[in-house]
Formats: sequence, structure tokens, C-alpha cells
Amino acid sequence: MGLDWLAGNKARPGHEEEFLALVRQVVEGDAGDVDGDRFRAISTPSFACLGAPVVGQDVAADRWVLQKLRGSDDPNEEPTPRTDEERSALQQAAGYHVLQLAPQCDGLPVYSNAPLMPDRLELTSFRGQFLQDVTDVVGEELVQQAWNRMTPDGLAEYGRTLISLARDYAQAHDCAHLEHERGAPEGEGPSSLAHITFAAGKWCVFWGQRGHWLDVWF
Repeated sequence: MGLDWLAGNKARPGHEEEFLALVRQVVEGDAGDVDGDRFRAISTPSFACLGAPVVGQDVAADRWVLQKLRGSDDPNEEPTPRTDEERSALQQAAGYHVLQLAPQCDGLPVYSNAPLMPDRLELTSFRGQFLQDVTDVVGEELVQQAWNRMTPDGLAEYGRTLISLARDYAQAHDCAHLEHERGAPEGEGPSSLAHITFAAGKWCVFWGQRGHWLDVWF
């Protein structure tokens, strides 16, 4: 199965201290003592923090649902339901954040297992297993850390370290420009390793700096 990084929730305003205390319990392996209902009540999931249109609130999101039902890719598809089936689909999907329509950002990574496992992973997830491929870039210790849950501050710091090492590696292999390119380079080799490391680091910084913790799934 391998490793996938999950962007955990962030604290709701006014609950930062309580939320961080609960996250630390999870990170330290005491998740069994955490009240899941309380955790969710004082936090916001990552998928709600990317400006994605929401079904039932935004025309673009309603259109997306109906396009899927109709098998259409027409950007001007009529967003009004025509049948009971379509009305029911929109009702069931109400409140769904359509990440496929969210603005591109480092928090929606190119390297994700989500398209292959949409029932288990959000598009915000990063394929952490790829860290094993960049051991020559970041070293064995940081690769091992990739399997650990992290607090928001720890996640951001981990990401900054990855970016720093990626810069050194990319500079040595004449591919420093990849730090600023979203699309993965073709083929394997140093360019691919540098790009994966940059992407991983930027993903960690993006979510960590915004108050989200790292959960892991493997």
C-alpha cells in the first residue's frame, strides 16, 4: 500500500490551544484518548480551506456534478437539474467542496494517489511513498521521518528542510528551475528526484504554515 500524507484539520478561531493539545496527543501516539467529536467540532478540514466551489452554493460546483451525470465536458453545460435523478444527486452532494475546480496550489499536489483511490484519499493528499525514491537527495533519516505524524510547526519545518536539500541537489544537477514548475519532468533521473523533493517540501510548508497537521496513511 505504501505511504500517503494527509493534510489534517486546522483549529477554528479561538480554539487553537485546545486543538494543538489534541493534535499533540495524536502525534505522540495517544489518539485513543482523543474525543473525535470534540476534535471535529473545533477544527476545519483541509478540503474546506482551498477556495473550492461548493455544491448547493456555487453554480460551478452544481455544473460539475451534472456534467458527471450527463457525461458532458461542455464548460457551458446548463447547471439546472432536468430530472428527478439530477435533483436528487445535487441534494445528496450538497456541501461537497469540488477540489477539482479549486485554484492550483502547492496543497493540491501533482504526486497524489487520490485519483486512483478517490473513495479513500482527498486530492489534498501527497504520495509520501515517493520519499523513499529521493533518499539520495534528503538522506535516510528524513525519509524515515516521513512515516511520522507531525504538528503544524513540525510539518512546516520538515518542509523547509526538504526544500533546502532539493535546492542543493538541483543546483548540483543543473535543474534548479524545477523549483518553480508544477508539472513533473519527463523520465527518471536527477530532474525527477529534485522535482519530487521540491513538491514534497512545498506541500509540507503550504499546509503546516496554515495550521494543518500531518496525518499519515499506510
